[in-house]
This record gives sequence, C-alpha cells and structure tokens, in this order.
Amino acid sequence: MTPRPLIYLTELPEAIAPGLMLVHNHFRPARLGSPGFRAWLQEPGNNLLGCDCGWAPELGRHYTVRHWSDD
Repeated sequence: MTPRPLIYLTELPEAIAPGLMLVHNHFRPARLGSPGFRAWLQEPGNNLLGCDCGWAPELGRHYTVRHWSDD
C-alpha cells in the first residue's frame, strides 16, 4: 500500500482527520508561513516523535520529525 502524500498546511485545521497526524519540522514552532517553519498532516510513521513544545494545543497531540541521531 502506497502512503498518502504529505498535506502541507497554510492554516490550522479545525480537527485532525482520523488516520492522520499533525507534524512540524525541526524549526522553532511559529505562525504557519513563517520562514523555515512548516507543518503538515501525514499518516503515522516511525520517523515521528511526540512533541511537547506547546504549539497548537487546541488540536491535541502533535509530532516532529525524528532525526535518526536521536536514538
């Protein structure tokens, strides 16, 4: 089964659809569209780590990209 492509966000959704996870890159969380900061929705994967940075608390748990050196 081919995974769905990433859905890059230009604004926060009201809710996260079942089967998708809210993810942001390694840049310091900021307003969507800020230089360097990106967020997207994706299917679960082993490249993600739970994130407790406090960004978008209204959407519940979110994740950041795991760097393989984080082992």
